[in-house]
Amino acid sequence: MREQIKKLIVVISLTILIWAAAYLADEDVTKQTVTLDVSTTTSKDILVTFDVDTPASYELDLKGPAAKVADLKSKLISDKPKEKVSLNFNWNVEHEKKTHLEQYSLDVIEFIKGSDKMEALELSVVEPEKKIDDIEVTIEKLVKKTLTIRVLDKDGAALKTKTIEPANTVEMFVHSDWPDSKLNAYVTLTDSQVEQARREYVQGQPYVILNDGTKREAGLYKITLPPTAEAMKIRTYQPLVGYRISKTLMEKYHVELSNENDLTRSTGIVATDDAHAAFDKMQYQVIVEVRDSDETETGEITRQVIYNFPPEYVRSNEIELSEKPRMAKFKLVPIPPSP
Repeated sequence: MREQIKKLIVVISLTILIWAAAYLADEDVTKQTVTLDVSTTTSKDILVTFDVDTPASYELDLKGPAAKVADLKSKLISDKPKEKVSLNFNWNVEHEKKTHLEQYSLDVIEFIKGSDKMEALELSVVEPEKKIDDIEVTIEKLVKKTLTIRVLDKDGAALKTKTIEPANTVEMFVHSDWPDSKLNAYVTLTDSQVEQARREYVQGQPYVILNDGTKREAGLYKITLPPTAEAMKIRTYQPLVGYRISKTLMEKYHVELSNENDLTRSTGIVATDDAHAAFDKMQYQVIVEVRDSDETETGEITRQVIYNFPPEYVRSNEIELSEKPRMAKFKLVPIPPSP
């Protein structure tokens, strides 16, 4: 009797093993949505972008042993964090060792096939009937530039600051072709933070928004605001150019300005309403200073212009330039003597 029971157990065990082997050997296919995105890089001087909207979604057939397919389906809908899996794939420029390139064509299917995630799932990707277009990857080297820190309220209006520590500038990596008018980093404060900053300091991280919409942040800065402050606004205007020149030189020379168009093009300032109104009433907003010593110069003279801000608003920190000062290029042309 015992021998018969032993034989029965052996037969049952073999049957189970054969069934399990057959089940594992049996292939199944499941159609799933997978996504592909750019992984955040640890290199601050690199920006990676795709030529498609991200995350990019694809409907793919995944194939493998029936047991593995069933396991995937179960884990996709699991509410247990340790068990749950996703079909989100991230392309990391450092992991792929492509930081030295400027352009790279990414074969979507080959990338997903060769991923660690697919290897762990023990599944493969069925080649689609219609080839999926390669993704063109742009790897841009950013450059470190000094940015002026601007403090904004929750609505984006500029706030007049009392102090910014350790400095009112910050070095960050941005696009190399950004003009001076864009070289700002911003700290946005909530209403409660604004009130706190008027009593004591608040901490904030200056940030920039790169061309692809990604946000890059710097370290923490301490910010204080005046006890009462009128919101300052970022404004643009087209200035009129005037000259500061002695009567002696005026009688002898004509000032020939070679870059007037550059000086009169749209200029950015940050100012309160009152300061802006006063500045707008000035006869000239930009002054080119001509010195008596310029008479001895033989070539073109290059000199930083003077922004004719109303002194009372400069003293109260209610008006300032939001870009680098511009340079005037001029020479003195002798006035012919009267006949």
